[in-house]
Amino acid sequence: MKNTKEHILTVALGLFLKNSFKGVTMNEIVKTTGMSKGAFYHYFKSKEALFLAILDEYYSKFMIQDFSSFSHDSLYQFSREMMFDYGNKPQCAEENELHMCGDMNYVFLVLEGIRLFPSFRKKALEHQKREIDAWTEIIGIARKKGEIKSVMTDDQIANIFVFTTDGVGLRAIMSNGTAEEKRKEILGVWDGFYNQIKA
Repeated sequence: MKNTKEHILTVALGLFLKNSFKGVTMNEIVKTTGMSKGAFYHYFKSKEALFLAILDEYYSKFMIQDFSSFSHDSLYQFSREMMFDYGNKPQCAEENELHMCGDMNYVFLVLEGIRLFPSFRKKALEHQKREIDAWTEIIGIARKKGEIKSVMTDDQIANIFVFTTDGVGLRAIMSNGTAEEKRKEILGVWDGFYNQIKA
């Protein structure tokens, strides 16, 4: 039962990545999965329900990070563990046929989900807030320990780390950069900024 559901999610994700939400029909999804309509509808009652399940499943698996699991001993260590975690997400694995780390269509899929489904938009915004909060917390700890010194506020420094990641990541996707190239570029920018604020 679980394997069948995962099969549907994987097949439909591939179709949505190639053709967008509006460009894929339920008939096409059912046909591509090789299932009967009755069997298919046992798992998903509509294209919208399937799309939301894909967004929830893959966004959670590939984009969500457990910030509390990263070291809080230093800002430097926190940043390394965060990037290591991101680089080891399943979407970055070489054997993944969808190549989601470097696929602009994946970005379009997430943006389409944010535009079409308020519940998914809320989930994405909540994760963004958790990310900023995690950076702000570790920056505050680093400042108290004397690791960093800056006239910038903790929030401003956190925004630079997060916005840099977003910008470098998007540029790497646009230029078809590999996940490893993107990770090295982000770490290079982070290191340069860290060296400017370290005490």
